This record gives sequence, C-alpha cells and structure tokens, in this order.
Amino acid sequence: MAKSFHSQFVKRFQVEDEIQFSSGKILQARTHGGKRVFLQSIPIEGQTLPEDFRELVLKFQHPHLAPIIDVMVDEHEVILVHAPFTGEPLPLLVTKERPMKPLKALKVAKSLLQTIRELQRRNFPLRTTLDPKNILLSGSEPLLLFYYLHDEVKVQRDQKWRDLLFFLLTGYQPSKNPKNNKLFLENNLIPRKLQKLALKSWKTKVSLEEVIGQVDKLLKDRSLESGRNPGGLRKVIMSTAVALILIATGALVGNYYLSQSDAKDPVKSEQRAIFQIKPNGKKHDFASKSEYAFDSMEESTVLQGELAFDETFDDFKATMEKSDGGRFELLIKRDGQISSGSSQGARTTMFGAKGVPFIKAGKSYEFYVYHTSLAPVRVKIVDKETKEAFVLRGNSQIQGTLKPVFTAGKGVTLQNPGLQKIDDTSQVDSDFLPDQPWILNTGIGIAKGSDLTVMPKTQIAIPISSSFTNFLVGLSQDSTIPFEIKLNSVDGITYVVEWSNGKVSLLRNSGTKITEMDSTSIPKLVKNKPIGFSLNVTNSDMVININQGTEVKATLGLSEKTSLSLRDLFIDKSTQPYKLLEK
Repeated sequence: MAKSFHSQFVKRFQVEDEIQFSSGKILQARTHGGKRVFLQSIPIEGQTLPEDFRELVLKFQHPHLAPIIDVMVDEHEVILVHAPFTGEPLPLLVTKERPMKPLKALKVAKSLLQTIRELQRRNFPLRTTLDPKNILLSGSEPLLLFYYLHDEVKVQRDQKWRDLLFFLLTGYQPSKNPKNNKLFLENNLIPRKLQKLALKSWKTKVSLEEVIGQVDKLLKDRSLESGRNPGGLRKVIMSTAVALILIATGALVGNYYLSQSDAKDPVKSEQRAIFQIKPNGKKHDFASKSEYAFDSMEESTVLQGELAFDETFDDFKATMEKSDGGRFELLIKRDGQISSGSSQGARTTMFGAKGVPFIKAGKSYEFYVYHTSLAPVRVKIVDKETKEAFVLRGNSQIQGTLKPVFTAGKGVTLQNPGLQKIDDTSQVDSDFLPDQPWILNTGIGIAKGSDLTVMPKTQIAIPISSSFTNFLVGLSQDSTIPFEIKLNSVDGITYVVEWSNGKVSLLRNSGTKITEMDSTSIPKLVKNKPIGFSLNVTNSDMVININQGTEVKATLGLSEKTSLSLRDLFIDKSTQPYKLLEK
C-alpha cells in the first residue's frame, strides 16, 4: 500500500490500510510510537512551494479542514499527516430520498463557504474543493477531506461551491439547464427564498462573498425553521439518524422469480432518466445480418438503444472488446435468462448469478451500458412496459476504449442505437439505480421502483449512520439468512455478523487475526416473517439486536478499548436471492 505514495517518508510509518473515497485515498498508518495517523499525498506538478510552506500549513488549523499535524515534502509530492478524524461521506447522507432540511443545509453551506473564503483571504498554499465527494459529515459538522496545491487556474475553474446549496437541498447535482434546475427546486418543495439563492449562486457575476451574505440573512429568517414548503412534504424514509431498510424475500418460483403478488405491485418511478434514448431512425434486424458493430466507446460514454424480442428469438450476445485484449460479454438465451462475465486470455470470470430470467418474448427493452474511467462496467436493461430493470455492475475497473459488437439471429431487432457523452460522471449512479438508497457494489439485481431483488454472489452497500442503524431481513425458503453482514470501521477493523446452524455470531477481523467476540443460539424463526437487525454504537460499545416483530430473538455485543466509529455496511456472500424494499 505504501507504494502508492512515492515518497521515502512513508517508510517512517507502519501502513495498515488504504481507505478509498470517491475523490481520492487516505493511508491509515501508525507511527513507530504506536500513534494512529492518516496520510494524504498531494502531487507536485510544476508548482513552486514557498520557503515557509511547512510552517504555514502547520500553523493554520481550521475546524472544517482535515487536521494536519505534520508535513513532509520531496521533489515529487507533499505528504500531509493527519490526526484521526471521523465522518460519513456527504453523498451517502444526502440523497434524493433524504435531502437535507433547509435550516441545516444553510448552516452546513455557511460553514463550508466560509472555509473556502478563509483560505482565499489568507492566500493559503493549499486549497480544497466543495465537491460533495470531498465532504465528510459528523453530525452537523462538515469536514473537507482532500487538499490540492494552490494553482490560480485550478482555483478559477473550481466552481463546485456554486452547486453546494442545490445539492444539500435536493441530493442531486444540478444540470446545465437553469430552467430544469428551477423546475426541480419547485417540484421538491424547496422554500422560495432558498430556491432563489440556489439559482443565484450559479450566476458568474455573483461572488462567494455575496452568497455567504445571503446565507447569513436567510439563517435569521424564522419562517425557514418549519422546513420545506407546506402542503406536500415528501416522506423521507432513511434519515441520518436511522437508516430504515426493509429486506424481504417473496415466495420464489424456481430459483429467482418473484411472487405473483409482487409482480402486480404498482411501479414507482419518481426520477426521470438522466440519459434518455433519442429516436434516430436507425434500425437493424439481426435476421438479415447477424452482427452489428458500434463506433468505439470512449470513457465517460453511455451506449444505449432498444431491443425487441419476437415470440421466438435466437440467442443474443453483446461483446465489449477492451484495448488490452480483454472483453466483457452479456448473453441472453432463448429462454430469457441473462448471464454475463469478463475474460482476459483463457480466464473467464462470471458476474453474480449464472442465468437470471428476465427477458420475455414479445416485449421490448431499453438498454444502457455505462463506461466511466477506472470504474466497472454497468449495464441496465429496462422493460419498456413495466419499467422493471435488470442491473449489473462488474467486479473490476475498466480503462480505455471499448469496442461494442452485438450478435444475434432471427427474432431480435435493434432500434435507435447510439452513444451519448457523460458530462458529469456523478450522475451515473443516480441514473443506474434511481429511487434507491443502496448501492450495487458488484453483481446483479432486478430493480422495480424503489425495490431491489438481489441475486446470489452480489454485494450491496448500505448507507450507515454514525450511531444507530436499523433494517429488517426477510427469510429465505429454508428459514436461514442467505448472506452475511460486514461492518467496516475507520480503524480498519471489520466486524462480521453471520448465521450458521441455529447460531448467530459476531466476529472481529483485524486483518491478521479473526476473533469471535460474541455468539448466541437463535430460536426457530417464523418462516416468511421479516426479522429486525438493529445496530447501536455508543463510544467504544456496539450492541446488535435481532428481533421478529416485538420479540427479541438474540443480542450480540462487544466493547473496544478505543472509541468505535463505523465507516460502511455491506451485505455480502449471498447464496440465494433476497429482496431490498424501501417502505
């Protein structure tokens, strides 16, 4: 891990873990005296540092900037040594399902905008950005994580501070069309005074100082204390304090089909697709020619179009050839099952479950293939009638150009194929799984509105609060939990909750040693009745309760020697399908 930082200074530390964020990475390490620290590398790209650079950086401490306790400089990079800090990534806490309340949004925005202003006024040699991916939140206190060396051109180009209030109020990044943004603010019941300020912030003639002044003025406005506009307050399911997630498996027909009652549920679709298919008149019947080759697919591009399947159709295969000779393949068999995988040389890796029934004869589907830099391929196939979607995320990063080729026989027709440039890659996750609070890390799912049926060998990430998280787990056919739950701490410790032979256990994995911290037998569970999983963290103590209805079935707990702070929660190693439901 230390190799990812070029500097010889890293040798002064014992590197324990690499913590990956959307906007960069931090090394978790210890000094030779055993003190835990975080390390951040900043490349030197032709800048000339002031002679007193180290003294300036160490002297300036700010409550909303990652605390710096040491600075090391060589010819290639600056390494910042941080005291330990905690917080949750802002995009996990603020989403379209749970935007920030107006008063809190103003307070957070004021803290961050004033931080940027303070750096400018002091002509500080380090700068930072108000990109949401660079912001951690601990309670109501924001913390800016990553720095860059002062560069006037970069500072002028960085206008993320103008988007901040809009993001906090809506959970979305603004589009380039001001009219669309205005309409979106109105539809989301944002108080009119905040709408005006969010829109005003994008005007280039409006300065940072003016926006801060307007925020101050609104904070004194008592009418905002009531929250959003009355008469249509949208119900927020997952709050920062309690992340409520329902996970239930319906009666399964065969291996993967949902129950008939599920199939008849009304489809919820609150979010309009970001990357919409535009009719272009192009059409290809595979009965006349079995192959269709697209133009090369550069990074930050979505491949999209429509596929129609007759009452009887032959196999369909989509191949994405990589520049290094590897390939991604997706196969739709005549029985409607979808399988996919990647290959490099003679080695082939399957994604998630083998064969997921989804395609039905006589129906048409939209398809989207998202290709962004250093990210796994993402595929979405949407039933045009029901809006149910097959979603897939690969397990390895893809870089460079892809060459897409579709191959099929009779009974398959391609319409409106094309490539669309992705201007803002942060929009991809919202378009890939709209209306859903969880993240498909790797594997396959079937999305319908805000529900997600998760296939075997799929990993799901769930936003986790700093103190309390609660969700329900449905039972599989044989009354066992078909997955394990992983909790990762900021200290690099992984806690695992697993079920086996009527016993539930809490394991602690330090990286070098796995210890069973607690275990208990669990009484027979009522089949097809959800069980509750609640996690409560207080200082150095963690308590997990498992219940069914009002009956507590089991309790697990542990105490650490130091304060316990969790970073994320994963549902992993699923052996059977299960369902995530947002109630």
